[in-house]
Amino acid sequence: MRRSYYKGQTIIAAGQSSDELFVITAGNAMVTIPTQDGIARLHAFSAGMSFGELAFIDRSPRSANITALDNVDCRVLTRSAFDQLDRAAPAIKIRLLENLALGMTEMLRQANRELAVLK
Repeated sequence: MRRSYYKGQTIIAAGQSSDELFVITAGNAMVTIPTQDGIARLHAFSAGMSFGELAFIDRSPRSANITALDNVDCRVLTRSAFDQLDRAAPAIKIRLLENLALGMTEMLRQANRELAVLK
């Protein structure tokens, strides 16, 4: 499924259910979280990048906000479409899970580097 968002539009809001995974095909988006001092910008996404994978995989509520920095087009993978890959295209599901795991390990390594600087 495809979706489009306008500059400034919220794509994901913290606390929402997490039954979709997003891949940006055009545009840029940013990740923010509320803090005691306001809003912290954590990361930016551009075409070819995915987001929403952590909550999508563990089915927890969204932990951050994703906002379109300009007009954004996304491909959206729903939980039901993901589950159907078991039968319809298991090799694609395996490849997708491998890519998601690589992305998450990079996020963890980055978080570890940032924590090491704080110590």
